[in-house]
Amino acid sequence: MPSSIPQIVPIGVRPQFTRVKDYLKSYKRGFDDEQYQRKLNNLQRYAAEGEGFVDGEYDGEPIIFNFSGAVFEMMGVYWVTRWLAVQGALRGVADWSIHWRRSAAYGHWGYRMELEKEMDGYPRTIKHNVFNIANCLVLGWQEWAIQHAKQIYLGLDRRGVFYNKRDRMFIDYNETWHPRTQVFILRLIADWQGWPKRSWEKWVLDEPIFNALIEHWRTPNVGALKSLLLAACDRHTHESRSGGSSKYDMEKVGFWYDPFEIVAVMKLRQLHGLENPVLDHLLMNTPLGKLPDPTPLYTDDLLDGGVPRIRPTPPDF
Repeated sequence: MPSSIPQIVPIGVRPQFTRVKDYLKSYKRGFDDEQYQRKLNNLQRYAAEGEGFVDGEYDGEPIIFNFSGAVFEMMGVYWVTRWLAVQGALRGVADWSIHWRRSAAYGHWGYRMELEKEMDGYPRTIKHNVFNIANCLVLGWQEWAIQHAKQIYLGLDRRGVFYNKRDRMFIDYNETWHPRTQVFILRLIADWQGWPKRSWEKWVLDEPIFNALIEHWRTPNVGALKSLLLAACDRHTHESRSGGSSKYDMEKVGFWYDPFEIVAVMKLRQLHGLENPVLDHLLMNTPLGKLPDPTPLYTDDLLDGGVPRIRPTPPDF
């Protein structure tokens, strides 16, 4: 039988956490229109022709577009459409969710592409992969989320995938890089799916909030769960910062107002027919903090043309 739910008192929002008005000014797109259009054009050619076309030159030598180039372009579309979605959601734009779905789809296939093949010198990050897994899960794309999470779960102990034979598959899977929230999502999905138990590193298990949620996310005690989730919301604001010598779970500015770990718990409870608490918190009081209605898997001509060339084989234990 599960133990009683621990009483974890929320620590409050970090006083320096950027509020929405200033956040919208500080969160930049990253690519100008010309760069973005070039990415779309390259993906269109990749969908039609595959690898091998010339994409500019370097030191007088032609640059041949290849699989790695397709990964980079997919990521570019992912980040731009994610920026459009977050900006739209926080500004109250009606069609923000269209960009959100497109971003999640490009992120899903882009990150699974980078896991599928070795790319010299390309540092895979567990943080970015799991951000996208959680977003797909919340949208109702459970099969995508499960397959992607399983790739990560199986890859945690792989070595020699980039740089040299001593390195892990993920450059940021260690205590220094602080991916505790992201590993919590993997633990949550593993518990939900009943995957084989894994011997986690000590630093993975040093957050009482996450340990309590892993044990009690199915609880019918909505009041006790509410306190845990509010504590997780506050923790999210304390981990949403960048700069300095320390690493934080949500260093990437684009995820500061995306309470993916809290909404993921609520999504799994919804799938199990369990009641969710109402959370009055600045992270949850935006469209990004709401459980969306399940939506169809997103696709478009570029994905239809390009994904069949690289569609990964679903991993299995």
